[in-house]
Amino acid sequence: MGAGDEAWETKLSALRSYRRAHGHLAPRQDAVWGETEAGQQPVGQHMANLRRKGGLGKDPERAEDRAKQLTAIDPDWNCSWPLDWQRHYRVLADLVDADGTLPDIQPGVLFEGDDLGKWLERQARDWTQLSTEQQERLTGLGVKPAERPSPTPAKKSAAGRVRASCRRRSSGACRPWRSTSSVKGRTPSGGRTPSGSSSTTRSTM
Repeated sequence: MGAGDEAWETKLSALRSYRRAHGHLAPRQDAVWGETEAGQQPVGQHMANLRRKGGLGKDPERAEDRAKQLTAIDPDWNCSWPLDWQRHYRVLADLVDADGTLPDIQPGVLFEGDDLGKWLERQARDWTQLSTEQQERLTGLGVKPAERPSPTPAKKSAAGRVRASCRRRSSGACRPWRSTSSVKGRTPSGGRTPSGSSSTTRSTM
């Protein structure tokens, strides 16, 4: 066994141990894990590197073998969504497996530094941005998309409210106003000039 193969087996052993302890292979990128102090491995960085293009090595045959080994540990190791999403999902899926249903988790409820309630709230709000498989997985946990508020009817303009009010009253109650030449100010259209404001004709001398 070459040095490269030995390093791979050490890495693989740490990933197996992490998966047994946490139920997923989606550690934070800064996560370190090992069953002994001397055997600590940067499993988070390992997973980030392995998921990159060419992360399993340049040899196609060896890369395929390594992918199969990782899949045997966790079929979702190379899921199409971020590992951060996968980690939150797996924690909640384990709760459902243990209790039979997803408990009411409000924002602010933390698990190993992850705000599970806030994450759930975001998934429900941004449901349409998730892939079909992500939506199906969340539905299996009992998570539903957030209900969209019904659109608020547009308010009528002031003129519209006046016209509506006039229609409910007599037809002559709201005649339009216009200025007249005989009186300063405004009089109802079609109405008579108010008393005392008619012009008097002076005789010419």
